[in-house]
Amino acid sequence: MVIAVLTYFLKPEYFDFIVKPSARQVYERELKKTPQDLEQWKSLKQLALKDSITTSESYSEFVQTRIESPFAAGYWVNVAQGESVFATIAIDTIKPSWILEAYDIQGKLIQTARVTDSSLALQIINDKHQRLQIVLQSFLEKRDSTQLKIYKQPLLDFPLPGKSNNAIKSFWGVARDGGRRSHEGNDIFADRGHPVVAAADGRISAVRDRGLGGKQIWLQDALTSSSHYYAHLDSQLVTTGQRVSRGDTIGLVGNTGNARTTASHLHFGIYKSGGAVDPKPYIWQIPIPENSTEMPFKSRGVGFGLSAFMHQQPSASSVSLRTIYEDTLQIIGNSNDWYHVRTADSLAGFAHKSVVRLIEINSSTH
Repeated sequence: MVIAVLTYFLKPEYFDFIVKPSARQVYERELKKTPQDLEQWKSLKQLALKDSITTSESYSEFVQTRIESPFAAGYWVNVAQGESVFATIAIDTIKPSWILEAYDIQGKLIQTARVTDSSLALQIINDKHQRLQIVLQSFLEKRDSTQLKIYKQPLLDFPLPGKSNNAIKSFWGVARDGGRRSHEGNDIFADRGHPVVAAADGRISAVRDRGLGGKQIWLQDALTSSSHYYAHLDSQLVTTGQRVSRGDTIGLVGNTGNARTTASHLHFGIYKSGGAVDPKPYIWQIPIPENSTEMPFKSRGVGFGLSAFMHQQPSASSVSLRTIYEDTLQIIGNSNDWYHVRTADSLAGFAHKSVVRLIEINSSTH
């Protein structure tokens, strides 16, 4: 027993198959040999956790590291119930030297990325409203560039194959019956007879023809612990108790029930234990971002021009954080035409390339 304890403290890596340390813990174990490096590494993580930038639903960035500026940055993501979050970076699988993690709003680590082929990838599926922070940090000795992507995806398939977001013409919460009730679903329009598919694997819990929904199907989905409601169908092609797979055709679009005076469409709803929830995030199709273009890069820049403002997102319409006129900036990376920058007082954001002048690390800023 004593030998085992001593071995753990002297050679903890021998017990990794039991303890299963995170990539960060393994790297910090190596850095204990050089305390000043360990202190720098930990301070960079804290710097990233203080970042306040918020990504869009489909975000990409070209990131680089330099000798004088190891990479560390934090990216907030607002996640709706029904969405999952993906974060990936391209890596050299021979010796990965990046840390990619997800933290909750209290700063608790909830997931560390795993190596997948030539990438480091996170996939977070919690099926609830939340705000997450993705942290990307390079090893101190890393001198490289990579493509970072952070994007959201719906948990379910779109219930009408061949159709997309623009086929949804009526959304959650719209007033019905003169305001006496609200719309508890999405109306997705298509020609009569268009296939309706199972949005997830599950079991058909009911097949009915009655009331406002007319011909309807209920599907019990274990993935999201919910019931899917398909209404106004022209035909039902499944039976109660039947098991179906994601993408199986279960019915055909129609206008039965109280939709008999409207154009044919599918009313798609989702019900959880507390009642109906907005189905839009569960099916809303979000494009996977393309790689961000690489812009000219130096470790430092200076803001210039009266329109030199830092924004929360890489968009002129996003929240303006502050002016950066004549401020010296650390250049972290770029999201297409926007530099990801950090000010001397550690505020991170985005500045358009037109208001950033790149400078040599030892040159004057004026």
